[in-house]
Amino acid sequence: MSAGVCGKRVGFEEIFGPSSPTSFPSAKRPRSSSFGSGSDDSVSVLLQMFPDLDPQLVERVCRNHNNKIEDAVVSLRAISFADVNARNRSQSSDCTNIANCSDGPSQSSATCSQMPEQRVEDVKDMRTTWVDLFVHEMMNATDIDDARGRATRILEAFEQSIIAPSRASEELEHASLKEHLQSLLNDNQILKRAVAIQHERNLEQEERIKGLNS
Repeated sequence: MSAGVCGKRVGFEEIFGPSSPTSFPSAKRPRSSSFGSGSDDSVSVLLQMFPDLDPQLVERVCRNHNNKIEDAVVSLRAISFADVNARNRSQSSDCTNIANCSDGPSQSSATCSQMPEQRVEDVKDMRTTWVDLFVHEMMNATDIDDARGRATRILEAFEQSIIAPSRASEELEHASLKEHLQSLLNDNQILKRAVAIQHERNLEQEERIKGLNS
């Protein structure tokens, strides 16, 4: 029994650090000294699992769940995942707005009003640049075949200029999801240790109650 408890206590110290010498005023009362700080310990574990979330939010969620780590983790994971989805939707919306502004004058005035002014100007400049390039190449064409070849090269370059940002956005989203998955795996390991700690505390409390009743 004592060996199992000591083994679990090593996991506790790995997460929260070694206990201070003053934590145990008497060698006869090692079990009762760990009580009274369960709330702070639970918040510390949750902050390690969700470092990107607001500490006050983490603490509030923990209290709302009566310092039960498992229940708090479920809520915080939902909040964290919703935050990641919101960022991805924001990035996708920006790319969509840029594409809509490039479609034509009939759609650009309505859609571009949702974009920052500087970005609208950048899109207009890009469109003007491609038009000027196309006109310049057509004026310098010597015959129909030359004009067709120049137009093909311009269209290929234009296609690449559109595909590249879209591919970059997809890679960014993939990296974000991969990072979130890795975070969930790390959280799972911390949660396992936290459950072991909480189980140890429950055993200590039961023994403490038995000692008081005897």
